Amino acid sequence: MDPLRVTVGVSRIGLTGFKVNELLCEEHGVIPELAGMRSVTLVFNWGTSMEHTERLITALSRLSTRFLDEHQSQNQVGSGAITPFAGFRRELSPREAFFAKKRKVDIGESLGKICGELICTFPPGVPVVNLGEVITREALDYLLDARKKGAEIMGAADPRLSSMVVCSE
Repeated sequence: MDPLRVTVGVSRIGLTGFKVNELLCEEHGVIPELAGMRSVTLVFNWGTSMEHTERLITALSRLSTRFLDEHQSQNQVGSGAITPFAGFRRELSPREAFFAKKRKVDIGESLGKICGELICTFPPGVPVVNLGEVITREALDYLLDARKKGAEIMGAADPRLSSMVVCSE
C-alpha cells in the first residue's frame, strides 16, 4: 500500500470516476492521477500543500452534496452494476486459442463466439475476456458500457470495440 495515494470510491454519488475526474479538473483545479469506473485515485507528494488538500476536501464535499440526492432518486450507477464475469465459460485453453485460426467479426456477431484476444478495461487493467473464453452478453455489455463511460480498452485489436477477434470454428 502506498500511503501517498488515496483512492476514493464515487459510485454512491451516482457518477463514474471518469466523470468525477472531469468535474474535479474543470470545476476545482484538482487533477487525479487515475480515474476508473467507480473511483478516482489521488497522489500526495512533496509539492502538496495544506491549501491543495483543503481544496480537494472541499471539492469532494461539494460533489457529494450536489450529486448524492440526485443519485438516490435516479440510481445512475447503483449497486446493480453490470457483472462481466457472470456465465464465464472457457472452451479452449489460452494456448489453444493463441494458436487457433482467427477472424475479425463485427461486435454484434461476437456474442457466443470464442474470444481470440485478451481484452481489459483500464483501469483497473483486469481482463474482462480472455483467450479461449466464450464471449457472454454480460462481458460484452460491460466492455461497451466501460468504453462509453471513458475507460480505455486494452488488448483488443480494435480498441473502439466495433469488432472483435474470435477463434474460427
